[in-house]
Amino acid sequence: MAFPALSALEAGYEVFVVTDASGTFNLTTRQAAWLRVQAAGAQLMSWFGVACELHRDWRNDIEGLGRLFSNHLPAYRNLITSFGAKK
Repeated sequence: MAFPALSALEAGYEVFVVTDASGTFNLTTRQAAWLRVQAAGAQLMSWFGVACELHRDWRNDIEGLGRLFSNHLPAYRNLITSFGAKK
């Protein structure tokens, strides 16, 4: 992730690093890479943050992204189930 991110920054692009979608075998290596690209101007994000930013407007499609989150995040599924429960 580090070399493409640094190259894109050098070329003038705005770079977002999806931290939980890029990995390595070693915690120290991961932290060093994140610090390096962040210091160069990249923004660190999680896949959840990226999905929410790409979705932008929950008013038009609460079902689609909500279903995606629900299928992959048990805690979010609990939230959706609670929200949809009849009182």
